[in-house]
Amino acid sequence: IRQYNGLYKYGRDFSPDSRYVNRFTEDTVTLYSSADGTPVLTETLPEGWTVFFSGQTLRNEVPVCRAADGAVGLFDPFTKELAVLEGITLSGDQNLDIMALHRSGRRGAVSDGSRIWLLDTENRTVLQTVEGSLFLDLGGYTEDEWYFRYWNGSENIFLRWDTLEEACRSAEGDSLSPDGKLHS
Repeated sequence: IRQYNGLYKYGRDFSPDSRYVNRFTEDTVTLYSSADGTPVLTETLPEGWTVFFSGQTLRNEVPVCRAADGAVGLFDPFTKELAVLEGITLSGDQNLDIMALHRSGRRGAVSDGSRIWLLDTENRTVLQTVEGSLFLDLGGYTEDEWYFRYWNGSENIFLRWDTLEEACRSAEGDSLSPDGKLHS
């Protein structure tokens, strides 16, 4: 945890390039300079859209969703551009609909509780869809962030963030080392 001008921020609250500290309300994005904590911009989302995940992509886009139809998008607070991600429809249940972004800001995952869409956030495309659900507590991350973890039935399934290839399945353990060894 770091403090900037009275704002206590966790690692996910920094942009991938560490230039900004973000602060979100349901429909507003505020970015602060990470160098000195001064406000850089505050922007309101388009009507009907809400912030979906407290994080930013490599291009500083913010994941957003629209409850009316389960749509997911990426909102650029600098240009005010909203890109809707095709092929994703969420359930509308805030307890099931979850998003995770890799710390690089280049990959992400969106889940409706039964299916997961793995994303290339730079190209705004769905790379792969798998059956399963994300973990509420970790948002799909393993501690080292080399792997993406999700749950399917009674198994933890680990995919490499860079290739999306399956690395391991296990009913036990919650972390893999970079060499693919399971840790509990």
